[in-house]
Amino acid sequence: MKMSDKDYYKSLYIQLREKLGKQPSITVFCKAFNIDKRKVDKCFGRNAFSKLAIECGDTPNIFMRPKTSLEDILINWGNLAKELKEIPVIADWDHRDYKPAADGIRSVHKLNWTDIPNKFLEHFDNKPEWNDVILLIRKNISGHVKQSNSVTQPSANFVHKIPLDCEKVITSINRWIPKRRRSSEEAYKVDLRNYFEEEFNFSVKEESGDSKSDLLVNKKIPIELKKSPSLSEYDRLFGQLVRHVLVHGTAIAVICDVERKDQYDDFKGNVKKVFDRLGLRVFVISK
Repeated sequence: MKMSDKDYYKSLYIQLREKLGKQPSITVFCKAFNIDKRKVDKCFGRNAFSKLAIECGDTPNIFMRPKTSLEDILINWGNLAKELKEIPVIADWDHRDYKPAADGIRSVHKLNWTDIPNKFLEHFDNKPEWNDVILLIRKNISGHVKQSNSVTQPSANFVHKIPLDCEKVITSINRWIPKRRRSSEEAYKVDLRNYFEEEFNFSVKEESGDSKSDLLVNKKIPIELKKSPSLSEYDRLFGQLVRHVLVHGTAIAVICDVERKDQYDDFKGNVKKVFDRLGLRVFVISK
């Protein structure tokens, strides 16, 4: 009786396991028997090699385990911040053996370790049980701005002087009238980019530069554009402005379709209180 493909692969797996004295990896398995991995996938389906391992009595590999949700990661991070009473660093996370590791968070959830505080604000800003952690995050953001200022303290004359390139961009934004009310931030961003390029011949890149701003004008002036932001989105925007200032020395926030004027005014006031006091050039414009 002819052996089925599944039984054939199982016999090879067991043979190799006995030879190695341990569970083989998919790479070692395919190389040992000159097997195309796609044939194993075709036979067993998704997570083929893990299923093969299970059928041979082994524990499935790590890729069979359900990934930790982003919310669970943020909760663990928040609890760690509560315990430490400061913003956790990667070493704190590793010391307590939290999973996934920082590299895993980045690869699976596309989230850098340094962006976790802003992501935490997005998810839990309105949760009273996290007020102590939210306060830590806001203090940390303010501290980064102060640290940047201590490295290159601007002179008294420099504080109130806006570079000519930046002044031109600000003036152009103030003159900009969107062609119509847009349904998304992306549509407003395209409208503003076209306006810059057609009316002023500015060089404009999207998601560019070391700080990945929405728009980067003339390779040095970062712009973040938001449509009807919520309170948590304002908090995230503040963190983005900090990042842009650290890289470019300036930043512009363009807020379209403001729905809550009180929240907008609070945000603009916080920007002025923190950045202006330190002589850092950050501008908030509503459209």
